[in-house]
Parts: sequence; C-alpha cells; structure tokens
Amino acid sequence: VFCVELDNGLGAHGYYGLPICDIAGIKASAHYCGPIVHPDERPGAAGGTLQLSAAEEQSASQRVEAVIDSTSRLIRENFPHVHTTPFQTQSCLYTATPDHDYVIGLCPGQISRVVLAGGGSG
Repeated sequence: VFCVELDNGLGAHGYYGLPICDIAGIKASAHYCGPIVHPDERPGAAGGTLQLSAAEEQSASQRVEAVIDSTSRLIRENFPHVHTTPFQTQSCLYTATPDHDYVIGLCPGQISRVVLAGGGSG
C-alpha cells in the first residue's frame, strides 16, 4: 500500500496504490475530488449508467483521461518495473470528510474502551 503526497495536477491529495491479489498488478490512482454526484446519476464516461449531455460526457471523459495520464506518469517515474499502460480502468466513488482526514476516536459514553474508525475519506 502506498500514499504519495505529490501534486498530481488534479488537486492537492496526491496518489494512492495497493496490490491486486487475484492478478499480477497494482491498483493506483491520483486521489482527487470530482464533483458531488448521486451514484445513479454519474456520466457513462465516468463509470455511470446514464448517458448525459454531450458536454457532460466529454467533461467526464477528459477528467478520466487526466487521471490516467497523471497516474501513468507517477508509475513511470517511481515504479520502473511496472507497465504504465493500464490493462483495466474503472471509476469508483467514495466518500470523503471535508479535510480528507480519517475519522477515528474513542466511543462516547460508557463504552470508553471502544475505538471507532471510519475509512470513508478517500
């Protein structure tokens, strides 16, 4: 697993990556925040099931290509033994806290020995 805090050209959140267990390769991407979308209403070009207006689809397609280009550049410059052309791409949605920090802390109340952690920030 890696997190790289470099300017990815898409936002201030760097990159992340992790091994893929069932095939030889890694999952890697520029971490960025796209527009807030409903999961059922995202453009087809960004992994959704809807066909939106031509302008919306083109914008989404350009954003996906920018993520692929940025991530390929990171892989090429830092992982010389990894192919930089993705064999598969997939857009995914996830939640993020406003500051992009994970949520972790003690459970309030009488259960003070329980720690709560939320992994929904990227």
